[in-house]
Amino acid sequence: MKKLQNISVKLHENTFKRFFVFSILVFCIIIPIVSVNLFKSFNYVKSSFVYGEVTEVLSSNLESDPYVPGRKLGKQEFIVKILNGIYKNNLFTVSNTLSKGHNIEVVQGKHYIFSIRTDSNSGIIVWLYSYNRLPVLLVLLILFIILVILIGRRKGFNSLIALYFTGVLLLFILVPLILKGYNPIVFSILILSIITCISFILISGLTKKTLISIIGTLGGIIAAGIISYVSSKIAFLSGINMEKGEQILYIAEDYGIRVNGFLFIAILISSLGAVMDVAMGITSSMDEIMRHHPLISKKELFNSGMAIGRDLIGTMINTLILAFTGGSFTLILMIAGLNMDFLQLINIPIISIEIIQGIAGSIGIILTVPLTNIVFIIINKEKIKDEKQII
Repeated sequence: MKKLQNISVKLHENTFKRFFVFSILVFCIIIPIVSVNLFKSFNYVKSSFVYGEVTEVLSSNLESDPYVPGRKLGKQEFIVKILNGIYKNNLFTVSNTLSKGHNIEVVQGKHYIFSIRTDSNSGIIVWLYSYNRLPVLLVLLILFIILVILIGRRKGFNSLIALYFTGVLLLFILVPLILKGYNPIVFSILILSIITCISFILISGLTKKTLISIIGTLGGIIAAGIISYVSSKIAFLSGINMEKGEQILYIAEDYGIRVNGFLFIAILISSLGAVMDVAMGITSSMDEIMRHHPLISKKELFNSGMAIGRDLIGTMINTLILAFTGGSFTLILMIAGLNMDFLQLINIPIISIEIIQGIAGSIGIILTVPLTNIVFIIINKEKIKDEKQII
């Protein structure tokens, strides 16, 4: 009878999981369509971007860059055949200057990305914009998906759905809401809370373990966000001081964007993954300890959880700090090359922001450890023995 009940429960669980995954997939398909139709953006870019094939190189006056091996400087002139858009199959003669900033050497027969715009004085202007990087990105994406499903199997597939869901919520809900002038702090907390809940449910199911991980994660990232927000206020830093922050000002008036909450959002998004790993790692480990040692006391379980958390803190803080450092590596090289004074260096806004984000994110990870431990013990208090009961 018990076996039949267990089989029935498992069938219900599997049915719920399939329905949940299917619902998330449908949601992820519908939301981008609705968002694109509801959200009206200003058209700042007057050019259209198309594929083009270089049919003939008319002239090529190039010489090697003395500082960067493999690069060339100079000028090319070539004929391009447009492959899509309203100018499809039209031929244009294009002049291409290879400078230190824009350096693309064209080869006959290869495909590139071109921008086309119409000028009242010059007529149709065609400019070589970029290499066609889409094929490489698609190959990498397909390889990533195959490896995740091959190694992770069902959990890997669910992880991909969670990643897709995260992208949809950030790009098609959070970004449009911020561009419409809504409070970025309130909506970033709300959206990231939903992402955390759905991601954990997709990966681990609807269990106590999932609930504990969700509470631990939200506590950690909100703590990191608050520390980042308060520190940036004291240091007189805002979203304007972030990379591309000044450019945002040009569109802020048109959309009514509130720039002040950008630092808070940045730390929440950047630290979310690491904090989720820590929360789930501690919860899973404590759950295993409790299953194999049912007579363990609250104090012993808490100490075990803290010991596991200390190991995770070391690796995850390293991961977070290295991620921030990697993103600013060229800036670090430039600063090192300029031999700046320490006071000048430490007060560069972008450097101060990177330091605040790195430290705030790390503090968020650290606080996640005791918080997850405490929540685990509170939720499982009926199963855990008190020291008096053991004696």
